[in-house]
Amino acid sequence: MRNIPECPPRPEVNQRADWVRKELRIETITPMLGGGVTPLQLDRHSYVRGGTIRGLLRYWWRACQIHSDFQQLYEREKEIFGAASSPGRLTITVGEVEAERFSENDRDFPDAVRFPFMGRGVPRIAEQSARVEFALRLEYPVKYRRDIEDALWAWANFGGIGMRTRRGAGALFIREYAPESPRKLRERLTELWGNGPQGCRSWSLLTPRLFWDTRNQRRQANETWKQALNSLFRFRQVPHGRRDNESRSRWPEADSIRRITNRAHRRHRQSITGDNDAFPRAELGLPLIIRFKDNDEPRAVTISPLTTNPYEGSRRPSPVILRPLKVEDGQIYPMALIMCTPPLRGVRLGPDGPPFGEEHVRGVLVRSYANSPLDKFRADSALEAFENMLRREWRC
Repeated sequence: MRNIPECPPRPEVNQRADWVRKELRIETITPMLGGGVTPLQLDRHSYVRGGTIRGLLRYWWRACQIHSDFQQLYEREKEIFGAASSPGRLTITVGEVEAERFSENDRDFPDAVRFPFMGRGVPRIAEQSARVEFALRLEYPVKYRRDIEDALWAWANFGGIGMRTRRGAGALFIREYAPESPRKLRERLTELWGNGPQGCRSWSLLTPRLFWDTRNQRRQANETWKQALNSLFRFRQVPHGRRDNESRSRWPEADSIRRITNRAHRRHRQSITGDNDAFPRAELGLPLIIRFKDNDEPRAVTISPLTTNPYEGSRRPSPVILRPLKVEDGQIYPMALIMCTPPLRGVRLGPDGPPFGEEHVRGVLVRSYANSPLDKFRADSALEAFENMLRREWRC
């Protein structure tokens, strides 16, 4: 009769010295919106997924690669994060997740993040948002330590999780990466940027164009979040030269569309923004929808990016990131970051409308009329004007 051998002892796990094992505790300081498989909805069975975080870290890693060329970027990215043909060396595990409702009232959310939830047949924003806190475990070869640390630092201070992160929803706080102050954060960005590239890359880059409101630091993230968003609202909607939000805009897009379509209410036939067709606010993100109130004017016109590649789509993310920044001592500041993005080649009105080149988006042609918001801030582009406004008002 054969004897059954004893079960061998459990093999010891080889804790390789050339690998880094890191565990972080991450919290959102503003509500996470949506982020589930179904658009506009939370996934209450899996609020945070490892695959989502891998994609976010990949994006912010790229944003730190200021001095790489495309081939270097591609090869290094494939090694760390993986590609369709091969897995990456970074392992991500999401641990315990704690979630709680942010608010029962939709009006507690800023309009800049609320509007996707305001149509018919879509869920209420209060039902699809939550504050979350979770553990994150990462493992990777030690030779990628700087890459992963840079990506985590950038994600923690400029990014978020879920929808509308460029407008501050799902903003993160990771204590290990919290700066001593906003000024120290800008100093690190300046060090990372160095002499900077000649022009932007084909991917978005971090820049030292960081601004914060020194007058309004608080301990409550929700108020500073609203203050950060309000800076862009005031710039886009009620700039200098316009009495209020009910009078005619001093931005040229509406008058340009009236002239191009030959449809204008009798009170609006005379342009107040010059005779050049111009669309400067396209630099702040597309699509841009211009709505008209009068029946004899166009109902709404969508301004989309001018592309030569059909796979580029009709969207262009805003280069402006607005969110609350929480520093080491717990103070929270309204913050704005202007990223370096591939230049906008031009715009198109509607799906089949006429194209307009980049000279209709930025430059002297765009600002050459009385009470131009760009001229007020001595700028040739909307991004430059917004930057000058922040520098003037936030005094940073």
